Amino acid sequence: MSHGSISRVASFLLDIHRATGGFEIALSQSNIGALLSLRRSSINQACQSLRAAGALRTVRGRILLKDEAVLASVACCHYRPQSPAFAEAIAAEAA
Repeated sequence: MSHGSISRVASFLLDIHRATGGFEIALSQSNIGALLSLRRSSINQACQSLRAAGALRTVRGRILLKDEAVLASVACCHYRPQSPAFAEAIAAEAA
């Protein structure tokens, strides 16, 4: 498991959180893998690492964010806030 995969997952989760304002993300690890072009096993390992760091909790088909600061720290150089259009598209999907 590379640091790059973990930080990509953390960055993606931050994007979703900041676009929707929600702490519960209703996406499976398979869905996230497809969206990030990563294998489900890589997403699973990233989630395990983020869970161990106290950033999130996983429940079947959902990810519950616990600590935005930890996610931001792990996302480090991979995190770039998305455009307002991205935020609007994510918010529309979540509604």
